[in-house]
Amino acid sequence: MKIQVLHGNIRFVYDSSMTTNGSGRIVLRAHDGREVIVDDVLYVPGLKTNLLSVGQLLQKGFTMTMENNFLNDFYQNNKVVNHANLSYNSTFHVEMDTLKQ
Repeated sequence: MKIQVLHGNIRFVYDSSMTTNGSGRIVLRAHDGREVIVDDVLYVPGLKTNLLSVGQLLQKGFTMTMENNFLNDFYQNNKVVNHANLSYNSTFHVEMDTLKQ
């Protein structure tokens, strides 16, 4: 993963925050093997799990639908990139990999 050094904070609900330590690219892999690269994803070393911002995906041209306990991510030509089930903790599990460079 190529990391651009950016230092800053991300703020969460209830005013908690964590420090970022760079940005890079991730690959969202569809169930049929298609891949979509998402640039400028922040690296936050203190997180125990990866988070993906729906707002940032919208800004990057993705569209989403949420119904029947599933999240569908679409990109270019309305092709499904991801179909994620709602988890027990009210989050969606999205499969992604870091892009090796």
